[in-house]
Amino acid sequence: MMDFSEIIGNLKKAYKVLVVKKQPEYKWNGPMLTTRKILVGCPNIDEQLNKGNLSYNKKEQGRDKVDTLLTVAVQLGIQQGIEIAEEENDEFVKRLESDIKHIEYSLNSKCDTDKEKLKDIAKMVEFINSAIKIKKDYPII
Repeated sequence: MMDFSEIIGNLKKAYKVLVVKKQPEYKWNGPMLTTRKILVGCPNIDEQLNKGNLSYNKKEQGRDKVDTLLTVAVQLGIQQGIEIAEEENDEFVKRLESDIKHIEYSLNSKCDTDKEKLKDIAKMVEFINSAIKIKKDYPII
């Protein structure tokens, strides 16, 4: 996960160089976009802040340097949200897998012979396996 102060510090530096000092480009030294979900539709930050793309954005898209910096800030925020969701998903799956092992251990132990109880435990295992499959297939759900 990205450190918020690192993101803000680099955005402030970029703002000072591009907007206040009116330099034609900025060399980004902060966190990069790494999520394919974002990169599929836009270039990485260092590319967005180079002279050619900033000029193109102004002439062809009508976006000034502040617009580009705000876009970068939003993209970094989206990436942060995606990373948090993926971490939570991984933790959820690990908990479910641990529960399944515990239930399977109970099923295999000879201490419980009540068939109805065993059927209920088997249904729980099936439910948890389904939940794991859904979380692995659709991690943001």
